[in-house]
Amino acid sequence: MGKDASVTPKATLNVNSIGPGFGKSNVGAGGIATLKWKRSKFNASLALSDGTLKSVKSLKDVVLTADYKAPKGVTVNSKYEAGPKKYQVGATWDGNVAKKATTLKAWYSNKDNLVAGEATVNVAKGQKANVTFNQKKVLTAKYTYTKGDYTAEPSYNFTRKAPAVAVTKKLGSKDTLKVSYDIKSEGAAAEWARKPFKVTLSSSVSKKLQVGKPSLSAIFENVYEF
Repeated sequence: MGKDASVTPKATLNVNSIGPGFGKSNVGAGGIATLKWKRSKFNASLALSDGTLKSVKSLKDVVLTADYKAPKGVTVNSKYEAGPKKYQVGATWDGNVAKKATTLKAWYSNKDNLVAGEATVNVAKGQKANVTFNQKKVLTAKYTYTKGDYTAEPSYNFTRKAPAVAVTKKLGSKDTLKVSYDIKSEGAAAEWARKPFKVTLSSSVSKKLQVGKPSLSAIFENVYEF
């Protein structure tokens, strides 16, 4: 099979609301494995979780995808979530608009009966703009600016009317540190990553600098090709 197939295991440990009243119910763990196949212009994947094994008949967390690379930068996409019987069909286009590298995505989902989409434009070197939307309204907007070892990402959620910002710094050749803050929810997070590990510490931090109970998550995720 060469390297036309891969498996990506992902294990997650969550420790929530660390502080007074902390107990076993504040700790959770889970895992998911994604199998991927590639044949010429066709790609497919199958995802299963530990929840799938616990409730096989419900098909919980079973997700199938299939993509086909068509001519002229177009990829036809499909996705099916077996548990809720939700399917999604759409297409992705990679090309140039006004000499700017652009990616356009559009899809239809039977659950919300809406057409949604996403547009990403490489505005300049190290800079790109991203917008998500559906047939009714714009959902989110984000601008990414990278210079040297730093990446800044201001964003806005139009549904929640919530601005946010994230800053990532490379630490050497393997590590990254990311800090983020959602102004409306007052949610703050610090994330350290070194493949295949990612650790995130999050909490609420008010404008008066009052800090809520912190939560911790640790993720292991790696791709194994075969």
